[in-house]
Amino acid sequence: MNSSVYFFDNFQHLIKRKDAKNLIEVSQEKEITAEKKELLNDVLYVTTKFDETITSAQFMAVRESESSFSLYRITKISDPNETLEFTGIGFASDELDSYIINQIVANKQSIDSLLNELLAFTNGNWRVGYVEPGLSKITTTFDYVSVREALKQLQTFGMEFLFCCTLDSDGIKDKWIEVYLQIGTISNKRFTYGSKALTVIKEVDQSAIYTSIIGRGKGENVGSGQGKRLDFTNIEWKKSKGDPLDKPKGQPFLENVEATQKYGVPQKNGKMYKREKVVVFDDIDDPQELLQNTYLTLLDSARPLAQFQAEVTEGDVIGNTVTIHRYDKGYHYATRIYKTKINRLTGKATVELGDNLTKDTRKQSAKVATNLSELESTKMTFYQSTEIGKYQDDIMRGAGENGGSVYQVNGIEAGVSNSREVYETVYMDGENIPNSKYFMIENNSGISFKQCKQGQWKTIKDVHNGPSTTAWSLDGQFNANFIRTGILNGVLVEGVMLKSAHRNMTYQAVLDRGSLEFQYYKETPEDLNYTNENWQNAVEGEVVGRIEGTLGAAGKPNGFAVIQYPGQIFSINSAYENGSTGAVFQIPKESSGEKRKYKLLGEGTFSNGKIIFEDDVTFEGKVQVNGRLDAKELYINGVKIDTNGGGSSGGNNGSWNGQYPSEVTSDRDKRYWQIWAMAISAGFTKQAAAALLGNAQGESDANPVADEGNGVPGYGYGVWQWTDNTGVNSGRVYMINLMTQAGVTEDPDTITAQFKLLMWHSLNGQWIATSAYPLTWTQFMNLTDINTAAQAFVTNFERPRDPHPERSVWAQEWYDKFVNLDIPKNEGYTKPIASPITVTSEMGWRISPITGQQEFHNGIDLVNGNPNTPIFAAGDGEVITAGAEYFDWYGNYTVIKHTDGMFTGYAHQSRVDVSKGQTVVAGQQIGLMGTTGPSTGEHLHFQFMDEFYPSSSNHFHNPRNYIDF
Repeated sequence: MNSSVYFFDNFQHLIKRKDAKNLIEVSQEKEITAEKKELLNDVLYVTTKFDETITSAQFMAVRESESSFSLYRITKISDPNETLEFTGIGFASDELDSYIINQIVANKQSIDSLLNELLAFTNGNWRVGYVEPGLSKITTTFDYVSVREALKQLQTFGMEFLFCCTLDSDGIKDKWIEVYLQIGTISNKRFTYGSKALTVIKEVDQSAIYTSIIGRGKGENVGSGQGKRLDFTNIEWKKSKGDPLDKPKGQPFLENVEATQKYGVPQKNGKMYKREKVVVFDDIDDPQELLQNTYLTLLDSARPLAQFQAEVTEGDVIGNTVTIHRYDKGYHYATRIYKTKINRLTGKATVELGDNLTKDTRKQSAKVATNLSELESTKMTFYQSTEIGKYQDDIMRGAGENGGSVYQVNGIEAGVSNSREVYETVYMDGENIPNSKYFMIENNSGISFKQCKQGQWKTIKDVHNGPSTTAWSLDGQFNANFIRTGILNGVLVEGVMLKSAHRNMTYQAVLDRGSLEFQYYKETPEDLNYTNENWQNAVEGEVVGRIEGTLGAAGKPNGFAVIQYPGQIFSINSAYENGSTGAVFQIPKESSGEKRKYKLLGEGTFSNGKIIFEDDVTFEGKVQVNGRLDAKELYINGVKIDTNGGGSSGGNNGSWNGQYPSEVTSDRDKRYWQIWAMAISAGFTKQAAAALLGNAQGESDANPVADEGNGVPGYGYGVWQWTDNTGVNSGRVYMINLMTQAGVTEDPDTITAQFKLLMWHSLNGQWIATSAYPLTWTQFMNLTDINTAAQAFVTNFERPRDPHPERSVWAQEWYDKFVNLDIPKNEGYTKPIASPITVTSEMGWRISPITGQQEFHNGIDLVNGNPNTPIFAAGDGEVITAGAEYFDWYGNYTVIKHTDGMFTGYAHQSRVDVSKGQTVVAGQQIGLMGTTGPSTGEHLHFQFMDEFYPSSSNHFHNPRNYIDF
């Protein structure tokens, strides 16, 4: 999780970014409000070390993904004990409350079209992003309400909103709204007490349970007031006719009798009296509709609310549906996450799930229908329910006398009662009864199976009365005759041992007290004269291996072990086509606890992990490494190999400023010059750089799109002809896959990208020192003999079948052509301090003078003998940032964006003379040299970058490519 916090001024322009080491608290709370009465609540609490530059901040943001941020308007700032405390609310609902809609009338309008109209009132500041397909068409009117209130109203039509933004160096760049039927997804995450959940607390709210409701509708107009209200007294409901509850004519209330028995008011006579409430629906003028809406209210009122709170080690996204478990208290609950509280510094999260108790609509007054349009837009009308109810029994039966593949049978059809309620369910293998042969019946006797000749049974009565065999009775008895074959999964078997029932066995497995033993018999049980009667007695054989649970300190379980006994092998095998097998991993017979041995056979791959050898290890045979190999001391064929001067990321991969000497004119020479210039920039000697050119000529004539096989797998591609030796991918695909691992982001069909890949690939498995040339990659880069360098590259990098002495000749020719040519400098940049200038630390890998650890130095350090010398802008441009602690390690820091898209950085200044947004010209003083931030003395740390926030070291460029120091 990205823990940085970004601070902005009142124009939403970036002031400063704070990283984790300067942050004391970053707590983010999000909540989906009950009944969607409000847009998504989103609050951010930040505590940081006191910093004068952000005391006037008006907004702050945190990164949610690679492409979006959450932005907050700061509503409270306090400064206790040398800290700053910020409270921010989600910017979207706050900002959208300021845009007023004159009038919009929607008639069955799509949500994306309607949102575009609404957001037009934001003067182009907001746009519509993703809209989930299939959302309701909208019919409504907005008249002099804010955009925020309009969105709240749209939520009642069954949708939820997310608010997103992006930012760049200038501040907020883009704002948009995403629309979903429901935020979040059905997650497969389980929160289990004692595992991912540190706590699981259940809260039940029984404060507002009503088991009977008197529904009241629209009132008659009488003078200036209202007369008698509509009721449903004269409507009759009967469960036997398919109605959800029984309600006789003349009864003005609707009661859930079962709920009354459980939650009612106790009486002296030992009975329960209903808990009753009056609910008014001002807009309903139809008694049938009034009864139906009263019933819907009763459904939600006649039960307690349940809410779970869990403190978890791994959070989940708000809106997701998860499961929560606490076995000691019997909690097994599938519910939606409606509130999250995340500590973005530690990753610890608290989630709240279940019914949102914070705004329980059942605690409101009797007038609950102010938003009746919400019910009407998300639920079918009572008329529709009534029409469906007329055919309810047909639907349950399968809409015909022959049923369907699933048939729900009522008591009348089964002949067990006069009730139309479902008595049993019949499943069949055909589309209806006459076309079926096999039937499964579920009823209050349990589960049974029936079989007939296809076409023998015509009606459900034939099925019900046909002979059957019970497989599983309702009291839990299971008929084991139904177990024919297959796998029993998750079965608890109580007993001591599992024995083989075969009389002539040689091996048997014994499961006892958490241990699975494999036993061997030198003599069969028949040789031992065992009879059928005593065969069930325990027979002990010689143990050849065992799988058992293991105990750690204090006798506590800590896992399990597979145990090999001396004189026996333990082996993991692969099968041949003829059925025999061969070992892949094996513990040989001679292995013991005192002298442990194992064998790895065949080819193998270790992926996405790290192998650590704590003692000396010897490999016999071929060892192939396709990834990174780090070793304190590594010998191949008796030759010591070092770490090749770096790892898989960072370092100076070489850069080129795009300039050619006047002597280099042809396209071919320009290709070779680019390789030459990048190699020199990366630290190659001119002789070693010439070796690269000689080999490039032999591989591709330095053509970055040279394709040896025209896209056929197994052939080479590019300047150095990358080839997939497995024959799976074409050379270009193989090369691009390597670039993905190396983090090379440039166009793969360019010399720039392929040179960076060469530098990475050599350090990560491609360069293998040989006895002929026992050189590391770093040693190769520093060679001064052209023939040795050219042949070392052929042997250690290319590794061809045949030698290539001609490449030494070509390397010499390129060396003679380029050796006396100067690498041109970019025009337009000047020295940032006055001469005479000394470079005290070059760009590249070094041991940090501050930490003592290896680090990538992303610029060069300059001094000129004057510790307070003026610092000048190296070129025309705009000041992007100026001040203290942009990043703590830079101290007072200025960055200038130049017209060619490059950025220059000036760190550790004792004084800053420019401000953000100011335009400067080359040579203009911008500050004084100093030693602010982590520094060992007065100097200027000077950088060239192609990004304002460089995402990797590849985006830093050596200032020597632009200015001659």
